[in-house]
Amino acid sequence: MYKEFTGVDLPCEKVREFLSDIPHWSLYLAGWAHAIYHRAIRDANYGTRLKPGTIDLWCAVYLPSCHIFVTNDGPQLRALRLINVFNPRKTRILSYKEFRKRLLIR
Repeated sequence: MYKEFTGVDLPCEKVREFLSDIPHWSLYLAGWAHAIYHRAIRDANYGTRLKPGTIDLWCAVYLPSCHIFVTNDGPQLRALRLINVFNPRKTRILSYKEFRKRLLIR
């Protein structure tokens, strides 16, 4: 697509630089990879049952922009905690229940 718009090839080093400079894209792609693996490639327990949905995984793009991400969706929580490994910011991902407890304690 890059060549189609610019007329030149995009060197691999520039792609790496882009993904490093803008971590939102890396996390977006990691979300897609997670969905593909768990819905199509995995040998057992594959399919959509009890898996995060596409929009749940798209939320990974918010992780580099926040300190705490709260969700009340168990499959999304597990997936985003895994994807967060690629996040330079290391956002805290909490369930709504954990978040509520933290508010009551303080």
